[in-house]
Amino acid sequence: MKELIMLIINLFSFMNLKNKTGTNIENKPISLTKKSLTQGETSNLLNIDDYNIVHYNILNGEITYENFDENNYVKRSRTLTSISTLEDLKLSENNIIINKIVDDDNNEILYSEGYNPNNENKGNEIALLSEGGIYGEDDRTLIENSNTYPYFPTGKINVLRKSVVGEPVVTNTGTGFLEGPNVLVTAAHYLFEDSTDDGVNNPTFIDEIKFYPGINGETKPYTVKGVSISIPREYYEEEDLNYDWAVIELECDVGNYTGWYGKIGNWYEYNSDVYSYGYPVNQNNQMYYAPGKIIGKTNYIYKTTVDFTEGQSGSPLFMTGSDGNTYVCGIMSYDFGIGNIEFHIAATKFNTFVFHYLNSYVASNIQWPTC
Repeated sequence: MKELIMLIINLFSFMNLKNKTGTNIENKPISLTKKSLTQGETSNLLNIDDYNIVHYNILNGEITYENFDENNYVKRSRTLTSISTLEDLKLSENNIIINKIVDDDNNEILYSEGYNPNNENKGNEIALLSEGGIYGEDDRTLIENSNTYPYFPTGKINVLRKSVVGEPVVTNTGTGFLEGPNVLVTAAHYLFEDSTDDGVNNPTFIDEIKFYPGINGETKPYTVKGVSISIPREYYEEEDLNYDWAVIELECDVGNYTGWYGKIGNWYEYNSDVYSYGYPVNQNNQMYYAPGKIIGKTNYIYKTTVDFTEGQSGSPLFMTGSDGNTYVCGIMSYDFGIGNIEFHIAATKFNTFVFHYLNSYVASNIQWPTC
């Protein structure tokens, strides 16, 4: 009898564990578990393998784990800590439409439009210019009007860590871009990294984020803090650069002022023109335009010739569609093989999973069961 009771108890516990790993009855993204942050604890997090996204709450130091279903999700609730003085945009997810086309190789290409606060061409016009690694000659040119669309949704990111006296200090910088009213996209590698010099790789999340959209020298149109960071499991556990992407939720809807970009997933055309906007660290808070070509791909990255140096990590990679509109197709990440014949600048590709994960911050994708 005792053995039978223990069997029933274990079975009941197992069923509860299974319930934590699935999707709830409303098909909302759910957290698998929660714990306080322990610096450097990146293994043996769960007794189950069923999670693919890690969330870090900057405000209270907690980490949660999510099993995101790219085929079935509803729009996420947002975390806003500041009240915007701008009249509410009242964004309807009916305005966020996932379009699908099939290319010559039978790949399903996904794309959605951005938002231009000036209401011109749905926010995806081709850039007009004023003047990591460098692929051949340095082709980057200065953007003088960075606080106007289409540059404004791109900005500089400062990441801060607490110092010995407790006041956060800037330890790294990068570039990020908006994919929704308060949805900032960038690279993961400078948000979750080792900050020590003891020779042991012990990555942790940073303590504070400040985003400066359209900053130009000392002119800062807005300063917005991040409230949470989300990165893929593969980067959290292994720092795998194939998964070098991150989403930062901001404290307010600054995108209502600046606009945000349209995005495209699974796109690829060899030798096609692409370009990026970013903030090199040695250019005094000024934005630069960097053109290049697509010269290859994997399932996770684009290989490009876009000139890229420190500070441009997290910059958007743009392509221009046959309709003349521009879309973000990836995130500038790292340079590969300097001095090698295979030298290229890598950008994280918007594949199906990344596209839908970003989309979950602005719209739903519910697949109702059929009878």
